[in-house]
Amino acid sequence: MNDWFRKLLGKPKSYSSTGSSPNHSQSGASASTSSTFPGPCSSTLSSGTLSSSSSEAACLSSVDCRSSDGSSEHKHPALLSAFRESREYDLCVCHSSADDAEAVRLVSFLEAPSRGLRCFLRARDCAPGGAVSTELYEAVRSSHCWVLLITPDFLQDEWCLYQMHQALAEGPMSNRIIPTMLHLPFSQRPKELQFYYSFDLSKNRECGYQMVYRTFFQYLCDELKKNENSVNLSDSVDPSNSKEND
Repeated sequence: MNDWFRKLLGKPKSYSSTGSSPNHSQSGASASTSSTFPGPCSSTLSSGTLSSSSSEAACLSSVDCRSSDGSSEHKHPALLSAFRESREYDLCVCHSSADDAEAVRLVSFLEAPSRGLRCFLRARDCAPGGAVSTELYEAVRSSHCWVLLITPDFLQDEWCLYQMHQALAEGPMSNRIIPTMLHLPFSQRPKELQFYYSFDLSKNRECGYQMVYRTFFQYLCDELKKNENSVNLSDSVDPSNSKEND
């Protein structure tokens, strides 16, 4: 099973080419941004509940994070931050074993060189012979955000519900939980998630994948801004600074 996952993930699909549309701009920065964020997804974000300040919007608008060969030369600064490196994974993908193929497609998209996120995938990243409960618990703790691939099988899988509740305990009512729905009406999503904004992959998978990607960067920019404000506030009230000024 692990070998099967590694083979699939070793050949990620080129979503930027298959998902391009005639509406995409063909010039300058607009072209590079549209290759990362298709037009329909951009409009979905602006009309949804994911609000952002002008500085956060600027951060998100420039998330064409790597050069085509995956090098770090043109990485977005947020990807190079110490805050991001404080956890092993950017995203933990929680899914039922019945949805392995869908999870692989999502992870292949997110880990493509043009995006370069670090994802936890149970069948690939769990240590062989390790206790499942411990492995999943550590995966939640070691990830910045958690993508819940909610399907009818997810709702019947005890390990999926275990991870969901671990994520809720780790970051209750936070923007770190990213619910996605597939082949399931919103009315059937878990009650614990009824106040979370969810993405429906059934309507447009690639657009949903893009929204997961953008949501992570929204979170990353928000946290970096919070940390920056915290440092500035600490400097302004530090008694040593006042003495030096005197």
